[in-house]
Amino acid sequence: MADFILSSTAVVCIKHFSSQFIIKKDSVVRDDSSELVVPRKFPKLANDAYPSIFPNQPSYLSNEPSTSRKSPSERKLRDEQKFQEQCTNDTINSFEIFQQTYAKKLGDGWLNIKTDHLIFCYKLDINQCLSIVFSMKIYKDLTVEIWHDSVLLKTKSYHFILGEHNKCDRWTKCDSLLSWLAAFKPKDVKPNEKIENAIHLIKDTCSQKDDSDKT
Repeated sequence: MADFILSSTAVVCIKHFSSQFIIKKDSVVRDDSSELVVPRKFPKLANDAYPSIFPNQPSYLSNEPSTSRKSPSERKLRDEQKFQEQCTNDTINSFEIFQQTYAKKLGDGWLNIKTDHLIFCYKLDINQCLSIVFSMKIYKDLTVEIWHDSVLLKTKSYHFILGEHNKCDRWTKCDSLLSWLAAFKPKDVKPNEKIENAIHLIKDTCSQKDDSDKT
């Protein structure tokens, strides 16, 4: 090879290049962050390619190039795709999907009852007289109601977790809600809320009685 003369038509066999230097497809990121991939009819070499594989030669002449970092656009696309995948896996698309998985999210001490229209979760205090410390209703539309010691908590107290629609429509919301309840302090419930809750229960009872009288 000492007498080899380099010319514009000279080529090097693809077998001498690591796969990371061989471009077999072209890709472009669309405006909506999706990726368009088109296979190349003829592979080409990356700009920083160099031959590093020499079969039938002493092993010390060949070496595997270190993995090169992806370009900023490739890393951005990878991160966006990973984020989109995480969002998809986190989303609770229906009450039926929630029913299938929610029990695995509940920690020790939580019990639950489920029907076709709602799920009722409650946590008992067994240290003294048996009583329900927390209870939580998740309705078919994934809206939530929470009680502490039979006091209905205002939705604004956990609005920062569930959002303006008060829906447990993401598993991260479910985890955060359970963590918030685990750290909940009785002093967070004000005396006037107990009175408001009593009025709410009375109104609810009267409403149910009126409906039964009509039937």
